[in-house]
Amino acid sequence: MHERIKKLSVILPYYHESYESLIKGINKIADFLKNNNIYFEIIISQNGCLKKIKPPYSYCKVVFDSNRGLGTAIKKAVKVSTGDYCYFLSLEVPFNFTDLKQMINKCDQYDLIIGSKLHPHSIYQINIVRKLVSYISCAIASILLPNFRIKDPNGTLFGDSKIFKSICKHIISNDFFFNTELVYAYVKNNKRVIEVPVVYTKNDYRSSVRILKDGYKYLIQIFNLCFDNRRS
Repeated sequence: MHERIKKLSVILPYYHESYESLIKGINKIADFLKNNNIYFEIIISQNGCLKKIKPPYSYCKVVFDSNRGLGTAIKKAVKVSTGDYCYFLSLEVPFNFTDLKQMINKCDQYDLIIGSKLHPHSIYQINIVRKLVSYISCAIASILLPNFRIKDPNGTLFGDSKIFKSICKHIISNDFFFNTELVYAYVKNNKRVIEVPVVYTKNDYRSSVRILKDGYKYLIQIFNLCFDNRRS
């Protein structure tokens, strides 16, 4: 374990997946961290549901909000995190820790590290439509947002908890646009941000992103963010 990481807070948004999938994901994460001697907590951020689940293990916390949204889930979890570093990923563990190994090695050099599907050295195998959507959305962000050279803000995130908590307080988005707004806030505040390559082969996990409806919302929010930046 890296000497700067005394404790890692793993943040898992939990919305529509089955409870069995939740336990499978938690076990996979916990096994990896234990095998690498990393002290950790797992924060299950449950949102968009009617009933709060109980923490399945002693190292788990559950935070709950009946309102659905990725941003809502992360904000809730970050507030209660106690680790000196936060690691955000989806329940499917999409990159099979090819991101985390690099993040740990680089944690003393950067304030935010992104596991990026669009990194030139990433192995990224997925449905062609979703891949095209990823490229288009990131191209739009790079064009509209000044000095925003991040290829894929929608990957996994790893960073210093103090900085994470400070910046999260000012993020407006409560949905899937949260990542883009958060990463842009890091860039705008001259924080050290880097993307690392990952290995990503799409399995049968169902994404909650609706391409047309959420794509339209993404465009509206990125134009709003661009306008606010110019006005400031």
